[in-house]
Amino acid sequence: MHFRGTKEHENSCKDSQMKERGFQDFSWDAVETVLLDMDGTLLDKYFDDYFWEHLLPEEYARKYSLDIREARHRLLSRFVTNAHYKTLDLKLKKNEIGKYFDSVICAFDIGLPKEDSAFWEKAAKIIRFNKETTMLVDDTENVLLSARAYGIRYLILKARPSSRGELRTSEQFPAITYFKELIRDD
Repeated sequence: MHFRGTKEHENSCKDSQMKERGFQDFSWDAVETVLLDMDGTLLDKYFDDYFWEHLLPEEYARKYSLDIREARHRLLSRFVTNAHYKTLDLKLKKNEIGKYFDSVICAFDIGLPKEDSAFWEKAAKIIRFNKETTMLVDDTENVLLSARAYGIRYLILKARPSSRGELRTSEQFPAITYFKELIRDD
């Protein structure tokens, strides 16, 4: 998801906070586009984790007369996703967040996972962002690494993708726990 905010939004973050988080040359005045991951960044990943790790394996175990460990192993060895557009549509409607964005792109539409740096080249052609003036916030370090390889300048790790998960840190990227850390309090 991406949006191009007004100057009021762009200036709502303390530049000094961003510098503390690893952006020595950071200024909101330099950011034209903000790209946000959905699951684990905008939305709490706990629901997805619960669905894939508990509800679905329990149903699968019941249906195929398996113990829960075997069902979980069979399912989790088969599922890899970067949010299919049907799941994306459902979540956008349920959470009513779609109206806040200029556009929404999912990996399914691009044909590549975000972990592939070619994803970012295709995405840039679709939503026309300048990698030198773009910020990406994502909860997956490998996604941020691919975005860095493509050349996106401002990269931030969402340190707690699930409200039930551990706080993570990164040697590679500045990290935030909550978006409110970026908002000015004056």
